[in-house]
Amino acid sequence: TVAGHVEEGERGTLLRVELEPWPPLEAWTWKGDTPPVALAKRLLPELRRGLRLGDLRLERARARAQQHLRDAGYPEASLVAVREARADHLVLELHLGRPSRVMQAAVAGEAPYQGAALLRLAGIEPGKTLWTQEFRRAALARLRKRFVRDKRLEGRADFSFDDKHGRLLLTVEPGPVVRLKSLGLHLGWTTSLADLVPLAREDRYSPDLLDGYDRRILRRIGSWPDHRDLL
Repeated sequence: TVAGHVEEGERGTLLRVELEPWPPLEAWTWKGDTPPVALAKRLLPELRRGLRLGDLRLERARARAQQHLRDAGYPEASLVAVREARADHLVLELHLGRPSRVMQAAVAGEAPYQGAALLRLAGIEPGKTLWTQEFRRAALARLRKRFVRDKRLEGRADFSFDDKHGRLLLTVEPGPVVRLKSLGLHLGWTTSLADLVPLAREDRYSPDLLDGYDRRILRRIGSWPDHRDLL
């Protein structure tokens, strides 16, 4: 705590500040729900014995931990941190709430793949998987990698999740098998076709990508003085 007062003395006005530091933290206790095992060590890394933890720092740590839980599949999670009468001890009360758990999963769209195989590839296990944005990104990346491996460079996939009922729908548009080939004058390419049209390296396919590749090739040709008349 900090307190202060003004004193009048022989040398004029004096501001006296009295500082009483927080006692070193000795222990903390969890109440309510048990922190998920996979998250427990990362929730409050700031807490350690001997730390002088002020109110502002404690509140920032609490808010970060609560948001971490919500981002990790517990959107209703709440965490309260309270000092006991002994300021060197904390009580952490955790309520996880209902998790965003995938209970049912289905696949829609015409695909040369079995739905169950795509769900396994995406890492989805009904009854276990917690739906988060991080998981969604990773699952889409795995599906995209499979499309590219099968030369379905225009393949697309997306998820829709009904959080209330735990229903997940994977919509797949695998697209055709694509093989890159150049026709006409090669103009002495010094860059591979795969680099000029890097569909295989894109996270997601969009028709707009093709227009961008057209412009890239035209700019490259335009940079060659001997070939500007071909544009």
